[in-house]
This record gives sequence, C-alpha cells and structure tokens, in this order.
Amino acid sequence: MAKFSISSKNGTTSLTEEFLLKLEKIRAKSESMYAPFLNEEFTEIYFHSVDNFILQGLLERYHGLREQGLSRKDICKKIGIEYDESFYLTGDITKNILREECGSLDHLLENEVFGVVNPNGKNKKRIRESFPELIEKYLIKDQEVKLISYAGLENVNFRSYITLARNVRGFSTDRSLIIEANLRNYNIMNSIKRHASIWGEEGINLFEKLTIENGLMSDVFKDLYYDTHRFNVLNLDFDGQFSPNKELTFRLLFNNGLISPPALLFVTLNNNESKRQWVRQWYRKDTIEQENLLDKCVEDKCVRIYGGKNKVNLIYREFYTDTSDMIFSAYHIK
Repeated sequence: MAKFSISSKNGTTSLTEEFLLKLEKIRAKSESMYAPFLNEEFTEIYFHSVDNFILQGLLERYHGLREQGLSRKDICKKIGIEYDESFYLTGDITKNILREECGSLDHLLENEVFGVVNPNGKNKKRIRESFPELIEKYLIKDQEVKLISYAGLENVNFRSYITLARNVRGFSTDRSLIIEANLRNYNIMNSIKRHASIWGEEGINLFEKLTIENGLMSDVFKDLYYDTHRFNVLNLDFDGQFSPNKELTFRLLFNNGLISPPALLFVTLNNNESKRQWVRQWYRKDTIEQENLLDKCVEDKCVRIYGGKNKVNLIYREFYTDTSDMIFSAYHIK
C-alpha cells in the first residue's frame, strides 16, 4: 500500500484542509453550482473518505509517470506502492490478469470486473438492448445512413458499445469515441483495449481502433474533436442529475458541430430525490423537473445552431428503477 501518512502532507497542512481550501476557491468562482457550505460532511458526501482523495492523487502521479514511459516497477518504487498491488490500485492491468478476470467478452458484459461497481439492472439492460432497434428504425432504414459513428459515456464493461458494435449495421469502431472521467476506470479500459487480442478476432476488431479519452465529456469536447469527428449516435449515460456542466456539454456538442443529423441522442439521468433537490438548488426553482430542463436544453441548442432546417423530437422516455430512480430519454435529430 501507499507509504505516506493520511494526516499530513507538506508540513502541517492536512490533506483534508488542503482539499477544502481548493473546493472553496472553486465555489467562489461559481457559487450557484456548489453547496453553500464546505465541511467534513460535504467532503464525505462527495469523496466518500480522505483515503479516496489520497488515492486520486496517487492515480494522477502514477498515470503521469506511465505516460512518460516509465515501467510499472520503476513507478511503484518511485511513489512507494507494492508492485503486486499496483494493478488493483491503479487499473493498469496486465494481459494475464485480464485473461484470469475476463475469459470472454460475454463475461465482461455480464459481470462486474476489477472491483468496479457497474449496475446492470433488468430495466437498464432492456433499454440498452433496444438501441440497435431504434438506430435501425430512425437512422438506417428511413434515412439510409450508411455509417454509424458513436460517442458514449461507458464504464469498464463497454456494455452499450459492444451491444451496438455486435448488432448495428455499418457500425464504425474506428470512428467511435468512449469517454470516462474516473482515472482508475480509464486505465482499466485502456488495458482492455491494449490486451483485447485475448478474445481473438472479435476483440481486436472491437478495440484496436477505438478511441478512449479521460475526463468529463465537457472537458474533452472543449478542446478535442471539433474539427475531426462527427457523431450520429450519442449515448450520454450520466451518473448524476441534470446540471450546469451538462448544459455545457450539450452546448459544446452542438456549437462545435459534433452531432451530424440525422442522429440519435440517448440521455440517462439519476432521478433520486436527493439529485432532484440539487437541480432545484442550482436552478433556483422549487418545482422544476430535470426532464423539462433537459428537453428545453436540447431543443434550444439544436435550434440555435441548425436553425429551422433541423428538428429535435423526443421519441422515447422512461422513468425506471433498478438500483436507483432513473430517467432515460431518446431524441431524434433530423
């Protein structure tokens, strides 16, 4: 495990104090996006524990040194972690470990791997398995779209991506983009891409040319892809609720011309009561519903960029419950 103290760093400033100071600086720039207080309870809610905050710093150091070309053994010595535990801490998986954990692509689809909690309830699975039918109906059959270019928020199981690649005509793996904000999960996904040959030709075809980026979708689209990529199927499977940052994501998608009509836009939001309360606080309205904010955002951004020549239609919406209360929305942009 890591060879440093939880309680101190850089002299007398604790990690918790340092973390809270950083949050205070962020909140000062945009008060409406953050809670009106910052304390130990706030830290616990959003980062679960000081240990996770330390782990994130460890991950960032490890990942930065890995990108510089250092070997895993050299990095472990440099930052003080046990080599045998490094794969689990950092997500940097070897081919043999991947083979032991995931003997097949079907196992990857159906099971949680490497300790990553990734809910796959019956309703979410049913909705995901409807994607190929919606794409066939609204894009390929009626619009004669020949090539499907996909951008999605996935997780380490690549469930939506693999489902589409296996079942959609004209699906282009080399024009597809996966975005993952969690650094450990991103490292696991890159390891899967790097060692996908263990699953034979299908593994190579699925992952060899796939692009995976680390960060929030808004950060990725702020600086990348606006002049190189266009997508006609987008799966925004958000962990949380509608928010100003998600508004920014939609603005970037439309402003940078990243959506190529005719297109399908899938959006999933968490609809638990605590999440809805955050929406009401951010938008300063006690009765606002996040699905209405989402509809207005998508329609406004589309009209602003494409004018009257393109329209957004909500073709499907479902409120469902698996491990959480969720909202799924599907939009046809034509």
